[in-house]
Amino acid sequence: HYPLRRQRQMCIRDRCSEKYLLDRGHVDIKAQPAEGGFATVLRDDTAQVDKKSVDRKLDDVVLGVHDNALTPRNKKLAGKEFDFLGKPGERFYHLPQTQDQNIIWPGYNTQDLNYSLTKDNAVNLNLKPTSTPDGAEWGAFIDGSHGKGFSVLANSAAKDYTIETNFPAHTHTHWAFSKPGLYTFEATYTATGTDGKELKSAPQTLTFAAVSYTHLRAHETSLH
Repeated sequence: HYPLRRQRQMCIRDRCSEKYLLDRGHVDIKAQPAEGGFATVLRDDTAQVDKKSVDRKLDDVVLGVHDNALTPRNKKLAGKEFDFLGKPGERFYHLPQTQDQNIIWPGYNTQDLNYSLTKDNAVNLNLKPTSTPDGAEWGAFIDGSHGKGFSVLANSAAKDYTIETNFPAHTHTHWAFSKPGLYTFEATYTATGTDGKELKSAPQTLTFAAVSYTHLRAHETSLH
């Protein structure tokens, strides 16, 4: 007999899925060493479902992004490399690099990996889009050194879906989505071993739901 668990059912415009809905607090897309490569888990520190930190399958989670994340594209983001955000002044869904307690705060984490086993000390987080709203773009960028400017890490308009890492780290970035709707990604960690063999995690689905509260209702069901 399994202990009682609390799960949220998420419904968006009549599309429902039995997944955990996490829409505030800290999560990490975390790489772990595994036989023949890596494993990927979502480290859930939100306490929205369980009151302790737990590792979940990415497949089992939806990261909810709501209207409180809408931000206008300002002068700091005026460069052409930020055109994936939309036109200047237009609002996009923004998950900031620094935590806002009312917004989901996704990071990525490779602290458990031994980079000396990889060629050029390189491990990639790949976010291959499998479904996005019509005409939508998305990206990830990080604050520049000494608080000046930003560096784009991934940008769908440029078909750059890979975030490169070169040392074990726990990193947070700005995430941006130009339009409301569901964004799903095939998420993998990959590297080339020092012996030339490919190291890879099994693909999982990472899902962001950029929707207003009026289009998302979550109710809790009980599972044994």
